[in-house]
This record gives sequence, C-alpha cells and structure tokens, in this order.
Amino acid sequence: MATIRKVGKKGNEKWYARFRAGGKELQRSTGVAINQPGMTPATAKRHALSVANSLEAVAKGEISKFAAIAAIEAITSTGSPSVLDYFSSFVPSGKAQNISNAKRAHSLFLSFMGSRAGITPLSRVTRKEAQDFIDQELIRVSSGTVSTLKAHISAVFNEAWRDGVISRNPFTGVKIEKSAQDMLKREPFTLEDMNVILTKFPEPWGTLAALSYYTGGQRIGDCVCMSWNQVDLNEGLITLATGKTGKLLHIPIIAVLLERLKLLPRDGDYLFPALRQKYTRSSGSVSVEFTALLRAFSIVGLPDKVAKGDRKQISKKSFHSIRHTVVSLLRSSNKVSPDLARAIVGHDSEEVERAYFTASMDDKRKGLDLLSN
Repeated sequence: MATIRKVGKKGNEKWYARFRAGGKELQRSTGVAINQPGMTPATAKRHALSVANSLEAVAKGEISKFAAIAAIEAITSTGSPSVLDYFSSFVPSGKAQNISNAKRAHSLFLSFMGSRAGITPLSRVTRKEAQDFIDQELIRVSSGTVSTLKAHISAVFNEAWRDGVISRNPFTGVKIEKSAQDMLKREPFTLEDMNVILTKFPEPWGTLAALSYYTGGQRIGDCVCMSWNQVDLNEGLITLATGKTGKLLHIPIIAVLLERLKLLPRDGDYLFPALRQKYTRSSGSVSVEFTALLRAFSIVGLPDKVAKGDRKQISKKSFHSIRHTVVSLLRSSNKVSPDLARAIVGHDSEEVERAYFTASMDDKRKGLDLLSN
C-alpha cells in the first residue's frame, strides 16, 4: 500500500506518493495540494491517497494508466474515498478480541477487492460484490464466522453512510446460507467418555465438566463464569440465569458435585477465576483447550490439516456434548418424564429438547423389539 508525504514550501505543499515497485523505492507527485481548492484538507488527503494507490498499481502493472486515470476522475467527481483509503482510516473499537476480528475481516475484504480496492470509490461497491465476497467466504469458513465477518465489514459502510460518504450500505440484505457442515449435530459422550473426563482430566477441567454434567448439562460460559454468590453450599443450591436465554434456574447440588465444589480453592469471587479470565478475553479459547484435552485422551481424533484461515474441521464432540449427553440419558430413562428432563436442562420447548436427543443403539433395539410383540 502506498503512503503519502508532504513536499514543498510551507503554504504551497503538495502530497507525494511513496511506494515500492520493481525492487525500488519510488516517489511520485499526486498533483494534489494540501490546501486543494474545492476540498477540505481531510478530503484532499484522502484523494491524494487514492491517487497514490493508483500510481502504485500502474507501476506494478496491476492496472493500465487509462484505468487509473478513469478511477481518479471518478473519485474526484463523487468525492468518495477509495475502499482502501476508507477501510485504512477506520478504527475498530471494543475489546482486544473484537478489534482483532475486525482487522481480520477488513483484510479479507480488501484481499477480495485486490488492486481494485485502491481505485474503486467506496460509494461504487455494489451489493453483488458484497454477496460474491460472502459466498466466497462460505466456501472457506462456517456461516457463523461469515456472519461475524459481515458484521465487521458492514460496520465500516454504516459509518460511511452516517458520515454522508455513501448513500447505502451494499451489505444490507446480503444473504448467508448455511452449509451442511454448519448443520453438523454434536454427538453425546459415551458413559466411558464421561468417566474419563470426570476422573482423569486435570483440574480445573474435571470439576468444570462435573459442574456442567451434574447440573443438567449447563453451557460452558455459564459454568466458567459462575461466581460463588450463585452457589449456596449450605443449602445445596445453585442459582443460574443462563447466558443464552436469560432463563432463571434453581439447581439442587447433588452429593457427588458438592464434594467436588468443596475442594475448589476460594481465591476470588469466581469458581474458576483463571478460566473466566481466558473466557472474557476470547470466549472460544476455553472450548478449544477442552477439545485439545479430548484429543489428548483419545476421546476424539486429530483434525485434518487445512490451509491457514480456511474452514476448520468441526469436532463432533466438544464441551457442548455434555449437554447432549445429559439430554439423551434423561430422555432414555423411564424414570424421568420429558417435562422433568426439560426442567433439569433448562429447555423451554419439546422441539429444542428433541434436537439434543440422540437415541442409543440399545434404545433403538428395544423400540424395534416392541414391533415384534
């Protein structure tokens, strides 16, 4: 990407482009003055950057001189900065993970635009281009990841719309279709798997899994972020407002879980302070570490290698499989009604509960045996 610098006497300075092409450092005049007539200093600088990027593209043979001239004229007539210039000036906000994700999304979109990013006015990006980018990414990564990419890129165009730079956001209404891999259903753990997880996983992972399993398969975020204020060891009760739905649960602490919780060190407000800190910085990191333990103990196999940035192979078993395990065990039991199973797990409907249920081969065999009778 080209840069610009001021050259000339004070009061009569112009913006010059600096870039590397053919193994040499080059400097070329953009023809844009610091105080360009008809432009604010900020607009003049953005225009100079666009011209600089066009000059670089010409020098590298990426576009013809005629195409560069046409693009520069278009930018001048619309007053719109180029895609590259506006994205380069956009500063993401929020937590470190959000900023990192935003920069990654911006980089992917600029790579998709290629040399056109430096010469295409932001206002000229079409909805078709936006859809083509989304469709390209859906081949590489999951629809959930693409939704995140779209949100970060759309935020840039929304700011440009608020600033009056563009009249519409090309990503508005762009569709994200789910793939078959997105629909992959997690598999429940076998009882042998759960025995290994609860008895052989190093701490605090074993107790974290026990907290989920013995409270009805509660989600990883709710377990990792649980505070001691939510746990009444004397009354034997856990109070939990689920992070996903906000549903308030009152969960009895059974004896086997009570013994494990009593062994946890009380060195802060939270049951798992170190894991909570990791989860707060990056929610996916804790799940990734848990899956790594599943591989270390041969509960799941090693994933196939993929190119950097491409779709990762989704493991059929993860921390969320504990929830599938609990649902499947409860629904397979003649002693637990469907309504009670939903109350234990915290599901609101039979439809949601059914999506988590995986019948065992033994249950299927018993069901088929009924047909013979």
